[in-house]
Amino acid sequence: MKLQRACCGTLRRTSSRGPMIHSLALCAALLLGSTATAATLKEGNQADPYAQGYDSAYRNDYGAAFSYWLPLALQGDARAQFNLGLMYHSGLFVEQDEAQALYWYHQAAANGIREAQEYLVVGYSEGWFGLDKDEAKARYWEQRLAENQ
Repeated sequence: MKLQRACCGTLRRTSSRGPMIHSLALCAALLLGSTATAATLKEGNQADPYAQGYDSAYRNDYGAAFSYWLPLALQGDARAQFNLGLMYHSGLFVEQDEAQALYWYHQAAANGIREAQEYLVVGYSEGWFGLDKDEAKARYWEQRLAENQ
């Protein structure tokens, strides 16, 4: 399987057993929703909380982004779950916490976020993010990723 991705770093995998290269470089512009927008209005002129969180993160106001995204993530919004994983991974507003980052990456991956699935493939293949190397789990997430194309 061939993977090449440029979100929050790079991920390359030349085969299911080939070498992986991954570098994590987080910034607000790479959070899901990669274009800066004014908070999108929904019916009834209520602002979209995800967009408000994105706009807050884009302005480097990670506290506000967190306050918008946490309730969404708890309700199952996969984009918000992935972004919380990124925030915990890099210590944006919150204390850096690999266990919390992995929790949110797993939630987002289970809900179909490709980037989270990629992180788990790499994490389990290479033993990164505080995970033990586990080829069976790496293959599981790689298969989910392939199904999600």
